[in-house]
Parts: sequence; C-alpha cells; structure tokens
Amino acid sequence: MTEFSDLLSNLAIHYDKLIILGDFNIHIDIKDDPLTFSFLSLLESVGFTQHVSGPTRCHNHSLDLDITHRIESHNLIISPQNQTLSEHCLITFELLGVAMDTQERNIKSHT
Repeated sequence: MTEFSDLLSNLAIHYDKLIILGDFNIHIDIKDDPLTFSFLSLLESVGFTQHVSGPTRCHNHSLDLDITHRIESHNLIISPQNQTLSEHCLITFELLGVAMDTQERNIKSHT
C-alpha cells in the first residue's frame, strides 16, 4: 500500500485533475475488511473520491473502480454483461466540467 500511496501523492501534486479506472482486486463492498478500510482511508487522505457503490462483477463484489481527484463524476451506471465474455460489468459515467487533454501520457506500473 506504501507504493500506491506514494503514487497517488505524486499524481495529486503534478496533475490538477485525475481519473483512475480499473480492476483493483480489493473488495470495497466489504467495509470491515482491513485492506478495504486502508485503501478507502488512503484515497480520502490524498483527496481522491471513489464513486462505485455497487457490485461490478458477477460474483457480487465491487472490484472495478472509478476514482477521481478534483473531478465530478455523475450518473454512474453499472451494467451486467454477457458472462461468457467477461465476469465484469460495464461501468459508464459522466464527467462534468472537464476539458479533455489530448496529449498522450504513459505511466509505468510496478507490478
């Protein structure tokens, strides 16, 4: 969690507005899980907001997240998909007041 904390802090310092999307493999729907608590506390402490509030996987867990920093995310819809193709749901949402930067940036992951 320390590396992720450093990454979030670094991103928040260098970018005014951020969107982080993906499968985090953390069951954020299980509120009494220590990893979930640490993860959500970390997001809040650095000023990020996690918007997903329902199951995003066919096994009724929330793994796929929409995390923003200084951006409003609204009308989030979680749509189940054909489970033969994917066990994850489609997540759609609207971003308000965001001018898209078309400059491509690559951020390397340390996995």
